[in-house]
Amino acid sequence: MRLRKFRVSAFRCIHDSGEIKVGDLAAFVGRNESGKTTILQALTLLNKEEGLSELDLCDEMTEELKSEINVVEGEFELSNHETHLIKEKFQAIPEIKKVRIFRTNKNPKIQYDFGNIRISEEENKALNSWENFTENVRSFVDTIPNHIRIRLDMKFFEGAPPASREIFNSEMAEFNNNIRVLAAEEKQVIFEWEKIYNSIGTNFDNMLVGTTERTLLF
Repeated sequence: MRLRKFRVSAFRCIHDSGEIKVGDLAAFVGRNESGKTTILQALTLLNKEEGLSELDLCDEMTEELKSEINVVEGEFELSNHETHLIKEKFQAIPEIKKVRIFRTNKNPKIQYDFGNIRISEEENKALNSWENFTENVRSFVDTIPNHIRIRLDMKFFEGAPPASREIFNSEMAEFNNNIRVLAAEEKQVIFEWEKIYNSIGTNFDNMLVGTTERTLLF
């Protein structure tokens, strides 16, 4: 993908960069301490692996930040090869030529805008399989007694999908054992957890396939 334009707002010393267009050849010129590095650091937030901290938000824009605003957004143009790869995987959707990627001050996740192209809930069902599974686990944990919940390690369900079935099975087995030990006296908790745990065996391959397709698109 090739960045064609971007905008940064309320990030550190940058109140609003305005829309900045990027050509095939670009030079970033400015006085020392004028914010060049800050803008480049803001652009790294368009990488989904990067996180936005509260400390990164401009403390001079308290009122503006009460509402949800785009801290950084970039419009990317896809190459013919990238468009072809996407079309191979998602034949039901129109050809994607560009995508707008943005991050707001209220949502920790990267968001994507494909303009007039929409992906229906049914089409997203497989793509979101890993996210749906982890959301299901987190929703279950939110319902259990606090003295159990605070002792559970949820890091596995907050990160990227596991790279292999072996890793998935190992992590799930450990989490299952912890649930059973911590909730040994809570029969209803064990009952509800077993419904989730017993359903994962046949769904694992779909989780990985769906996540891989989602990664290709996003």
